[in-house]
Amino acid sequence: MLIALRDIDRKDTRRRGGLQPNIRPLMQPIHTPPPPTSQRNCPTMLSPQVLPVIRRGSPLTTTHGMTLIELMIVIAIIGICAALAGPAYGPWTARTDLKTAALTSQSTLALAKMHARNRSQLTTVTWALTGSTITITVTDAAGTQVTAPTSFSTRITTVAVSDSAGTLQPSGSVTFTPLGLRTGGPIGQSQLIQLTNAHGLVYSLAVTQGGRISWCAQATCS
Repeated sequence: MLIALRDIDRKDTRRRGGLQPNIRPLMQPIHTPPPPTSQRNCPTMLSPQVLPVIRRGSPLTTTHGMTLIELMIVIAIIGICAALAGPAYGPWTARTDLKTAALTSQSTLALAKMHARNRSQLTTVTWALTGSTITITVTDAAGTQVTAPTSFSTRITTVAVSDSAGTLQPSGSVTFTPLGLRTGGPIGQSQLIQLTNAHGLVYSLAVTQGGRISWCAQATCS
C-alpha cells in the first residue's frame, strides 16, 4: 500500500513538471521604502493622525501679545534713554560739524596750493561770514573762482584769520605763490585760522610761510 502511494505521488509530480517552487505565505508583510528627507521634514505633509492635534487654541497656533503695562514700561524706558542722550547730542553734533569745517578748510588750502603751483599764479583762499553762514572760496590772480564756494554748517558761528600783524580778524584770506609758499600774514609766524561753534569750542588751522598746512582741536596750532 505504501509503495503504491509513493508511485502515485511521483507520477503526480512528473505530470506537474517537477518539484513545485516554494510559495510565499499570503500574509507576508510588504516593506515600503521611507519617504525622502525633504518630504519627511515638510510641514505640509501631515498624517491624518497629526492633523487633529493642530486645532484652535493648541500651543502651535496660539499667539501672545503685549499687555498695556508692558507697553507702558517700554515707552518709559525709551523716554529715559532719550532724556539721558538728549543733552549730549547737541554738543556732539556741534563738535562733529566743527571738525568737518576744519578738515574742509585744510583740503581747500591744499587744493589752492596745488593750483598755484600747477598754474604758476597766485591763488587765494577766503573765509567770509554772510548772515549766519560761513563760506570758503578759492580764486586765482584774476579773481576767477577755481572751485565752487563751500558753506559750513550754521552751528559754526564765527571765523577769524590772522592778518600781517598777527591779529585775528573776523574774515580773512590765505594766499599761495606759484612756488607753493604762503604770502601775506604775519612774517616769521604761521597764519592762523580759527573756527568757533555755538558751544564756544574752537578749532584752528595754521599755515606756515613754507606752505605747510595743519589743524588742531584747540585755539592755537603750533
